[in-house]
Amino acid sequence: MIDGSFSEIAALNDVFNVLKQQANISTPNWDELEKLFSSRYTQSLIK
Repeated sequence: MIDGSFSEIAALNDVFNVLKQQANISTPNWDELEKLFSSRYTQSLIK
């Protein structure tokens, strides 16, 4: 489980995306976590 506010986790993801683009690497596990986080955040807004 990741502990942090949405804005903290979103900021971490933004920086990580820049770094992985600079390194030219794929991160399928991180990408999956990003999708799950976004989905759960969206669902929490709907409730």
